[in-house]
Amino acid sequence: MTKEIQKQHIILHTSFLGSVTSYAYYFKGKIFIEAHENYQKRSTRNKCFIKTSQGKKTISIPLKSGKNQQQAIQDVKISYEANWIKELIHGLETNYSGSPYIMYYLPKIVTLLKKEPEYLWELNMELNDLILHFLDIADTANQTDTWIGQYGHEILDFRSRKPEYKSDYQYPQLFEEKSVGFLKDLSIVDLLFCCGPEARIHLINLAKSI
Repeated sequence: MTKEIQKQHIILHTSFLGSVTSYAYYFKGKIFIEAHENYQKRSTRNKCFIKTSQGKKTISIPLKSGKNQQQAIQDVKISYEANWIKELIHGLETNYSGSPYIMYYLPKIVTLLKKEPEYLWELNMELNDLILHFLDIADTANQTDTWIGQYGHEILDFRSRKPEYKSDYQYPQLFEEKSVGFLKDLSIVDLLFCCGPEARIHLINLAKSI
């Protein structure tokens, strides 16, 4: 029998080109993005992971100097002193040149990046809306109305921990012939570039297994 997906409310923090797993949760319940937290370092709020022939690579958005750690997430500003957008585009083009769908999705992502939003929150939310459009997910992510320190057990809260890819479910990736193997918790762009319209099917299957 097919395992039924249990619907519930799920709280995520904002992420830069969030993980495959985080988007699988859109098929498990109603998503809320935490809009009233403080920025936390060493998280995917301003970074994501892609696959290279050498393994997993981190891509980070530089932030303007200051006490970002305790700053309201919606007030965190992006730094454009270094041309990180050009480096990001080059990194994606170089590592995903062999993927069949990169040129369908990447130009739209680049167009958004080149608008150079001032705030991290703004960039993340606009990218999230674009990804949901790519995945044909009708509902946009809801934002929380206020800060709640602790939710009940009936709500999945991933604000201080990441949605982990504990399933054995796999989708086609690049570089598997180079002994890199399948890598979990990569950015959603990995799935989109490699699988295109079938990305939605893979997310539904993953949601059933987690």
